[in-house]
Amino acid sequence: MKTLDRYILSETLRPFAVTLLLALLILLVERLLRLLDLALGTEGPLRVLVQMLTYLVPHYIGLALPIGFFLGVLLGFRRLHRDSEMDALLGAGVSLQRLLQPTLAVALFVVAVSAVTLGYLQPHSRYAYQSMVHAAGTAAIQALLKPGTFASINGKTFLAEEISEDRRHFRQVFLYSENEDGTWTAITAETGFLAPGAGGQPPTVVLQDGILLRGNAETGIASEPDRLDERGALRFDSLRTGIGDEFVAGFRLRGGHEREMTLTELWRLQGAPTQDVGAADIVAEFHSRMVRVLSVLALPFLAVPLALSTGNRSRGNLLGVAIGVVVLISYHEALNFGKNLVESEEIGAFAGLWLPFLLFLAASVAAFTAIARRGSLANALAASTRRAPALDTAFPRPAAEEEARRCAS
Repeated sequence: MKTLDRYILSETLRPFAVTLLLALLILLVERLLRLLDLALGTEGPLRVLVQMLTYLVPHYIGLALPIGFFLGVLLGFRRLHRDSEMDALLGAGVSLQRLLQPTLAVALFVVAVSAVTLGYLQPHSRYAYQSMVHAAGTAAIQALLKPGTFASINGKTFLAEEISEDRRHFRQVFLYSENEDGTWTAITAETGFLAPGAGGQPPTVVLQDGILLRGNAETGIASEPDRLDERGALRFDSLRTGIGDEFVAGFRLRGGHEREMTLTELWRLQGAPTQDVGAADIVAEFHSRMVRVLSVLALPFLAVPLALSTGNRSRGNLLGVAIGVVVLISYHEALNFGKNLVESEEIGAFAGLWLPFLLFLAASVAAFTAIARRGSLANALAASTRRAPALDTAFPRPAAEEEARRCAS
């Protein structure tokens, strides 16, 4: 690697790293506050909170990586322009295309990282995060269960005189629930425990040695001769029931949402959608990820013109940064809007996603070409000035001036 390439990389990678770190911290702070509330509600260990934040990192890297790379290139070339180093390099005959080469090499690396992150890390980390949120919510319900205290969970009232430390074994249980049709059910049991489900099924609450009483708010205790006695009561040795859907429900398998599928899975399922995800959603998700990955290649062509053509050089005005951020946000929203149209099957993937990408790439390359042509013209003028003959040799001094100098001597 040549010295010039190392210098350009040092000027762009430093702001790139700082911007990426700051963007990640800003994006994680807001989610951290919500996770703290969830963790405190579940009385869970701190490692659970750290693990949940770790699962969020691939998601936020996918957002922060393009903007960090864009700002790194823009700020790096902006500093070269502000300190007149860009003028010196261009004056020495180094073209703007040559200066962009190391940055394009970094862009290819960022594209590869984005492909792995968006295509494979994000789907798995998103599912892992959702499963942990579900587990934390279940733990929050379990945290409501306290010995000798009534707890209302999803329309059901639960009371246990004794609860084990792991919140899975109970003694002297009372469970009461009301249905929408006006009927109610009351259950008392000597013991109970939470039984894990088999074959991926959700766990259930098993009550032992108890009585089930069912009735109606208007007519009193109901009578079901097949199951209940004349008082509407059923004595049982073992009964499976649930305290609440969230309490007993297990988390679904990965793939219930298109964002939980990898690029390979999306490509394979385009012609064979699943029961939970439609064909249009799969197509929109696949092309949206591909477009966002390839959009990184256009960022250097956009950043360099903004760095060299806007702002006051002496004061280092950051007008180009503001314009660039607005452009990227607008482009991001355009892709989201196009993806929604593709999901609703109003337009195809090319019109909704690839056409905005091609327009963005073409506009960025056109802006870079214009600024590079201007730099080439400046180089040509500087070269012609260096080759111009000196005025003293091209034009002899007037004879009167020579005579005056002779007389003075």
